[in-house]
Amino acid sequence: IAKINEWKAHIRAERNLIKKYLFTLKVYEDGRRGFVHLRKKIQKRIAKEKYQLKEKAGRALVQHLKKLRYQIAKILENNEFLRFEIFAGSGENVRYLVAGGKTGGQTRIPASVKPTKILNWKFDGEYWEDEIGSYRSSLKNNCPKYGQVKGVKYKEK
Repeated sequence: IAKINEWKAHIRAERNLIKKYLFTLKVYEDGRRGFVHLRKKIQKRIAKEKYQLKEKAGRALVQHLKKLRYQIAKILENNEFLRFEIFAGSGENVRYLVAGGKTGGQTRIPASVKPTKILNWKFDGEYWEDEIGSYRSSLKNNCPKYGQVKGVKYKEK
């Protein structure tokens, strides 16, 4: 009889242990199911946030490129204005000198002085692409027309 009570106590302990293990197994299974369900939700959320971040980055890049385009356009506009000013200024200087104006002093080497180092480039009738833009001038023809200069007679052909 003493052994029967001991065995019954041992069986109750084993049943309690089995109940604990079954409860633990149920908790783990519920956690696994919840994790699978939440994992799908999280993956969808991550994909959505990734898309939104890409869209935001794309809009920021477009704005930055528009800003750069505007700045480059301004620089080119100023470059054309600067070219105009240089050509117009050089034309005025030439007209001033032709009209007998005097400059402050010799700042240029006269054309009659031969340079010590001469570079001769063969010209075969071709133009470099980067030179095309430099063959522009805004100078106007300011030469007097026939009969406009007093005291000078021109022969018409």
